[in-house]
Amino acid sequence: MAASAYNDRTIRTTAPATPPAGTRRYYDLQAGGYFMDADGLPILYAPRPSAPAPPMPTPSPSNVRYVSAVSPAGLASDGLSWGTAWLDFNRIAWQALPSPCLIYVDGGPSGMTYRSTLDVQASFVTVQRSNEPGRSGPITIDGGRMNPLPRWGDPAYVFAGNPFGPGINIRAVSNVLLDFGGWGGLTVQHCQGEGIRMDPGSVNVTMNGIDIVDCGLALQSTGAADQVPAAGLWFADRPGCLPGGSGHTFRRMRIHDCGEDAFQTDAGGFHDSTFDLCIFSNTRLRADGLPYAAERHPDAAQLYGGPMSGITFSRSWFGSHLLQGVAMGDQVNAVQKVSFADCVFQGCYGFAVADNGGPPSNGWSFLRCSID
Repeated sequence: MAASAYNDRTIRTTAPATPPAGTRRYYDLQAGGYFMDADGLPILYAPRPSAPAPPMPTPSPSNVRYVSAVSPAGLASDGLSWGTAWLDFNRIAWQALPSPCLIYVDGGPSGMTYRSTLDVQASFVTVQRSNEPGRSGPITIDGGRMNPLPRWGDPAYVFAGNPFGPGINIRAVSNVLLDFGGWGGLTVQHCQGEGIRMDPGSVNVTMNGIDIVDCGLALQSTGAADQVPAAGLWFADRPGCLPGGSGHTFRRMRIHDCGEDAFQTDAGGFHDSTFDLCIFSNTRLRADGLPYAAERHPDAAQLYGGPMSGITFSRSWFGSHLLQGVAMGDQVNAVQKVSFADCVFQGCYGFAVADNGGPPSNGWSFLRCSID
């Protein structure tokens, strides 16, 4: 595909009155402006009015901790100051944290990379990108896989690196805020597994400003059981985010090109949660125009495998090159009280929204949505 001059994923603060040259569609929703470039990818403009950022805690200095990949203390660190900051997320002494606790993460002047799982093991914790000058750059959790995920049935894929996953693990905790300051404040990439995994016992977790890119399992088929034509062929598996629990908010998240769906629940249930200002898409395409993970049903959100209710999608963009925008329910579990407001579904090659045909689902609503 030819690259578009506008397809740079920049979040601009002002939407022009007319579409720029080279774009083919324009949506002007209450949430903001959406231009589609020639490749069918979104150019998103800041919402009007913009959503307020999650509230920032103001704990006492004794309740603040620090993480920095360039900590002067190295491994001999206690997290009590920038000078003795923990060197990576796997160094955090979760069981010794005060409650509540604010953990600042160093983004450096222009970006900083961390190479371990952010394994959240305590309640009443905020993990926040630093806003100090010289420390407020974008943060990356790099899972360590050296090559992008394989296309389905790839005979020549080379697995390289010693990757870990997930990038973020939310245990059975409550009242957690992961705030990275806006679009692309944190990128979780190249994990061997999900970008984010959430325990079904987690409650009231808010995530803001996280991109999940190229996360999933790279696997080599052992035979027909893998639903790949022959043994020895490579394929990808696992979603970008495996949510579970209740009372969660996902805001300003972009998820694309993972092993399966962007969001995919499991049997533990998922309730009373909101997806706001989210972008779901696939950009890596095969010669036939389908995404690399086409045979792995790459939906934006496949919510099934357990009871679900009270799910809200607002001001979000579903597309392009997805199988389905949102697929909910299964043969046993219905999905109750689902609302869509100010959403765009564009470029799905299956359903935009589907109930998977189990028991009757009730209480669904659609307000100011566009399906193309």
